[in-house]
Amino acid sequence: METFYVASSFKNIDKVRYVSRELIKKGYIQTYDWTQNERAMTMESLEEIGNLEREAVIEAFLS
Repeated sequence: METFYVASSFKNIDKVRYVSRELIKKGYIQTYDWTQNERAMTMESLEEIGNLEREAVIEAFLS
């Protein structure tokens, strides 16, 4: 089972969603979809999102 994580900035959100959809159609599993987040407004939410993204990258790399 192949996994992936797509990193980019919010300005590329449509491109990231497109690439993710195409990979999912091919049977890949996305470890975390940051495009579902809103921009972090507090340090706490930024830290939480950062931790989730770090874990997703590790999971995609190790799978």
